[in-house]
Amino acid sequence: MEPIADTLAEQSVLGSMLMSKDAVDDVPDTISGEDFYHPKHASVYAAIQAVARRGEPVDALTVASELQTGGELARIGGAPYLHDLLAVTPSAANVGYYARIVRDKAIQRRVVDAATRITQLAASGEHDPDELVETARAEIDATSRATADIKSVAELIDPLLDAIASGEAAQIVSPTPWDELTHHTGGFRRGAVYVIGARPGVGKTIAGIQIALELAKTGFMSFHSLEMGENEIAARLIANRARVALGRLNGSGEPASERDWKLISENREEIDRLSRRIQIDDRSTVSPVDIRSFARSAMRAAERAGEPFNGLVVDYLQLMTAPSTIGSDTKRHEVVGHFSRSLKILARELNVPVILLSQLNRSSVGQDRPPTMADLRESGSIEQDADVILLLHHANPVTTDIDMLLEKNRHGMAPVPIELQRRGEYSALETRPWVPAHVA
Repeated sequence: MEPIADTLAEQSVLGSMLMSKDAVDDVPDTISGEDFYHPKHASVYAAIQAVARRGEPVDALTVASELQTGGELARIGGAPYLHDLLAVTPSAANVGYYARIVRDKAIQRRVVDAATRITQLAASGEHDPDELVETARAEIDATSRATADIKSVAELIDPLLDAIASGEAAQIVSPTPWDELTHHTGGFRRGAVYVIGARPGVGKTIAGIQIALELAKTGFMSFHSLEMGENEIAARLIANRARVALGRLNGSGEPASERDWKLISENREEIDRLSRRIQIDDRSTVSPVDIRSFARSAMRAAERAGEPFNGLVVDYLQLMTAPSTIGSDTKRHEVVGHFSRSLKILARELNVPVILLSQLNRSSVGQDRPPTMADLRESGSIEQDADVILLLHHANPVTTDIDMLLEKNRHGMAPVPIELQRRGEYSALETRPWVPAHVA
């Protein structure tokens, strides 16, 4: 099989760079040294860039000196080869065309290499099929290394002002279920991570389900429940929308009454509409790769339905499973940090809000005080990666009063206490009466 390369195009790119300063400046926008098939051409390209970075003129003499200093001049064929590059180059004015040929050939080679690796991985039978699919996608995605467009901030001003005028600058996917929280944060934003921390039984899953329902009002979302099964989540959704006591739906209380069935019937259309958009993943052992794969599948389902994908909820962070690449001797806070960082990257990759539910350390309970960000279990990376951190505090379990403490807010004021009522029978956290302060 003949190599996938165009030797003359590679030579003409380098010859153009030796002829023209403009070519030296423009070529890196299209290709990098890794795009050359011949190692000696990659060496010449690196030497040209090194000379240019020092502000020295780029020509056959200066580049030969750079190669000599690095011990590579003889390997490329000596100084005469640089003159050969000049001789075979038709015109430096066409360098963009030559560079695109080099880039296209490099992409073709990488696709072939990726296909070979994917075939070998699939044939080995040693990988989980879902992880194999995600690895295959990542391999293909990596074959194209497009260079980011260079922009000055001045180019962004007019589009930003237009987006502000149209109300689209904040990239809000939906409001939160609580008006006061929406007032302080703006709502759920694309690419942002929201952490909700609480001790067991306080209400973090209730908050997660309410958020899922809110996101589902305008699009699809995925709910990753590592603690509860799909039927329990479905029962909580019905309890919230129909206002039927959860115990009557999950078998822990009295049987559903005639009134309960009437309420379910009256709200069935809304329940069906929202539940269709909530893609439930109730596997008890999932890694960041698994969550990414499921979320991408949910996003494709949204596209097929002609609707947006509005985000995902993970319940809860500390129950996730470490990938095999993390050694058993890795400290727990480093493992949780990997989870947090992976999901932060996922939020940016999918351009959706990611809501992470998290446990709190026992110290906040033992010391009988409101929790702080430091009480997030294995908290270091979680604090750094989160755009918004909310902590639930049930000071007096005798009452239904519960505080949602807005401890971190990259989009506005913090800390702020938000007063709620816990209605566990309806799987709901309800806002106490609140009126926003008047703004002149």
